[in-house]
Amino acid sequence: MKITKMHGIGNSQILVEDLGEELEARTGLSYNKIAQALCDPNFGIGSDQTLVITPSVTADFKMRVFNKDGGEAEMCGNGIRCVAKYLYDRDMISENLSIETKAGIKELWITSENGKTDVEVDMGKGELLEEDKRVNKFVGQLVSVGNPHFVIFTEDASKDLARREGPGLETAEEFQPERANIEFVKTNSSDELETYVWERGSGLTLACGTGACAVAFAAKKKGLVAREVIVKLLGGELKISIEDDNHITMEGPAEYIFEGEVSNVRKIYSNIQKS
Repeated sequence: MKITKMHGIGNSQILVEDLGEELEARTGLSYNKIAQALCDPNFGIGSDQTLVITPSVTADFKMRVFNKDGGEAEMCGNGIRCVAKYLYDRDMISENLSIETKAGIKELWITSENGKTDVEVDMGKGELLEEDKRVNKFVGQLVSVGNPHFVIFTEDASKDLARREGPGLETAEEFQPERANIEFVKTNSSDELETYVWERGSGLTLACGTGACAVAFAAKKKGLVAREVIVKLLGGELKISIEDDNHITMEGPAEYIFEGEVSNVRKIYSNIQKS
């Protein structure tokens, strides 16, 4: 099974093509189990997510997102930029393309200059589901950008806070059964948000594209930032724009790590189950 490992500002992704839609039958494993095997850092390769590229009848291609615990997510902002670059570099699409996700069809625009590729993504409209929601000891904004995010604005935002409080918030009763992504945010200025993400099903990650969009959207709703804002994450920065009609666009890079071949994904999954 051929794989390509990429990252979007440190948010690692393993890309797998299944344009013939025969991978599950060939391996005897569901996409969920394949993702668990590939994302495992000990027996597998190690990654935040696995992205499966399949055909689409409504867009150029379809992207399915599986977290390291095997759960399927609606969307991955960093992942979709990686998929766009992957397809573009193989002459499978032009600079403008559409990708189907569980959160809807996303339009993307690719700019490549001097060996650097940036991808702009139309993320659709954000939605404020619940304002000033109290969960555990925190008050935050429950936001949807195609998937659920609980955004907490605090001067104490840090990696340690996200690692310590993220697990309990992700699985809190208020967010069942879907669970939620958790963001701790410090407002540095009207055009910069410092953000730490505990990602549903993946844990503390260096970056989360949909999380950056949720944070910018929630901050705009609270009057903390202007229309365009830089979201600083552990792995780098993303440029987010929020229109008056709640439309969100995200712009950022995508980079390769390596390409290779996995000889026996069933054995990897079996080893994980035994450990």
